[in-house]
Amino acid sequence: MTDLKKAEEYIFSHKDDIINDLFTLCRIPSVQGEPEPDAPFGAGPKNALIAAEKLFSAAGCTTALHPAYLVSGFGNGEKTIGIFSHADVVPADGDWKKTEPFSPVMLGDWAVGRGVEDNKSGIVASLWAVRAFSACNIPLKNKLLLFTGSNEENNMGDMAYFLENEKVPDVSIVPDNDFPVCCGEKGIMHFDAVSLKKVADILSLSAGAAYNIVPDFASAELANGSSPVTAKGVSRHAAYPDGAKNALNLLLEKLVPLCPNDSELFDKASKISSGFHGEALGIASSDEVFGALSCVCSLGKITDGRLSLGFDVRYGSTYTGAELEALIRESLSKFGFALENAEYSDGVYNGTDSVYAKAMLKAYRRATGEEDAEGYISSGGTYARRLRNAFSIGTAKMSVPLPDGLGSAHCRDEALHIPSFLEGIRILMHMIKELDDIL
Repeated sequence: MTDLKKAEEYIFSHKDDIINDLFTLCRIPSVQGEPEPDAPFGAGPKNALIAAEKLFSAAGCTTALHPAYLVSGFGNGEKTIGIFSHADVVPADGDWKKTEPFSPVMLGDWAVGRGVEDNKSGIVASLWAVRAFSACNIPLKNKLLLFTGSNEENNMGDMAYFLENEKVPDVSIVPDNDFPVCCGEKGIMHFDAVSLKKVADILSLSAGAAYNIVPDFASAELANGSSPVTAKGVSRHAAYPDGAKNALNLLLEKLVPLCPNDSELFDKASKISSGFHGEALGIASSDEVFGALSCVCSLGKITDGRLSLGFDVRYGSTYTGAELEALIRESLSKFGFALENAEYSDGVYNGTDSVYAKAMLKAYRRATGEEDAEGYISSGGTYARRLRNAFSIGTAKMSVPLPDGLGSAHCRDEALHIPSFLEGIRILMHMIKELDDIL
């Protein structure tokens, strides 16, 4: 294998430039918006694609900007290694403590801002891997396809466009997860539970920003004119909810004694929104490959006078999505709720025996010295589930714990440890080179 030492030194010597590119992308509020001409997911995500195109073009890549995604190319060769990242982000409210969501800052070694970790770091990691290969004259016998998407956080509509119009790479890396190598992802289901009975005692209810975020604030306006009822919690990504406190569930519990006409409705709502593993809905389960199912009530509102609760479910092989939907529908009916707007994507399992997984693990072990590192299964959903021979990895090889007051992906004050990020880029380069050698 070609010695990557010069490329590694190149990455670490360009830390400030790497941070600048990351912040260029993170200043763009690329939350999904209303469709516009040539921007099917709104102006914000499209502006982020345009900014990414400028960065890849300046790095010497060929670029092709499409309405829903950007494809950048590096090198030549018969076969293709894909690297898939996304420029869209989950919503960010205004209650950040360290900075405004789209005004990224450095706090010591930590970058703070919406998207610094999920997933604009993935874009910048692939960008600077290419820059290092080019600057250090490290040859690749195959070509790289660098995909930047604009709708990963909302059902991956961008990937549907890509699959309709492009050739899928022979093998792909998705830097949007954790190290060392993800070899399978749980299924994902989103649905709404809507009360059959109309509410009488509250005028409005608001909780949550997206299906995949445990809400940390919820409020309701009572019809009797008293002060709004609020609840505060602790947010986490809905794929990894253990340790969070669900503000929506806390609010529903508060409303039971305050709403005499709706007390039974809110009592039932508090039950189905409780916990993080679907116990009340009768879907709690676990299997050897994927582990325990998770179920988070993440959205709350009043629609046409009825209480609507949005749920995020991550499931393994115990149930298919269709079976799970039927079970939930039956359970909700017993609580006086109807299931609406159900969407699901069953999980994928590539296994650790794949020649590509073995190559990526080999590269990781060599780069880090962690000889016992093994592949794992993820509760998160990435582009890897829509591609063949695709494996997700991290963007930062974390060497320090997240400090109090800073957040992980999808949380307030989202943070990225820059020294760990540079190490992540180094590992990505090793993986690219290892895959290039075996194709």
